[in-house]
Amino acid sequence: RYSDAGRYVTRVMELLGGVAPDSASMQPAVREVLTRASQSPYGHPARALVSFARNKQGDWPSQLGFSNLDYPAWVVHMLCDRGLLRAVLKSTCPRCGNTFVTDPRDLDHQLTCHLCGESRPLALHLSALNPQWVLTLAKGLEGSRIAETHPVMASLSVLAGMHYIQDHGQHFLCGVRLEGKGIDCEVDVALAYRERGIPIYIVGECKSYKESLTKVDVDNLLAIQTRFKEVGLECYILLATMRPRLERDELA
Repeated sequence: RYSDAGRYVTRVMELLGGVAPDSASMQPAVREVLTRASQSPYGHPARALVSFARNKQGDWPSQLGFSNLDYPAWVVHMLCDRGLLRAVLKSTCPRCGNTFVTDPRDLDHQLTCHLCGESRPLALHLSALNPQWVLTLAKGLEGSRIAETHPVMASLSVLAGMHYIQDHGQHFLCGVRLEGKGIDCEVDVALAYRERGIPIYIVGECKSYKESLTKVDVDNLLAIQTRFKEVGLECYILLATMRPRLERDELA
């Protein structure tokens, strides 16, 4: 069955266009912008997010087939258009110096500081305090949970490029809870495809830069693989990390 984390990852990928090799969820610059937006409580100017996208764009946008596309700007505009980034007004309290942001729906004739409770006219902020419109994550998106989606999206990107994932993603699940004979665990990715008419399954763990693959992860995947083989089905194990290579203790 789906875990809460699996439903969350799947929904974020749907908002980004699924798991086709050229979808937004597969692009490093998109993941970088979402990560940067999640790390700042006060948001970033659009031009800063464009710069972050440019630093991580890699070979894109050649894979989109648009040679004249301003790809870094397109990334930010696309995330805004799909509702993953929202605009807030960033200002400074003239009394206590606190920086705070205000959602457009909460704008009124007065802006109230969240720290000291001081309310001052919006006109004063606009005329003397130089507030700035910035972009931050949409409500409902959490920075820590966005970070959890990146290893899964990157792994699915590789599998999509190898044609293991069909259009519209009918054959994969994220965050699946498995229970049964000798098995009680959650896997990050479960994938099914056909090779020369033979059904083949992949189950895997996908780790971020800060996480390590453990013996428990491997033992769980081996137990699942064994159950598949017991009923005559081929099953491969996927061990993925966002780091350039596995650590020595992971290889052991």
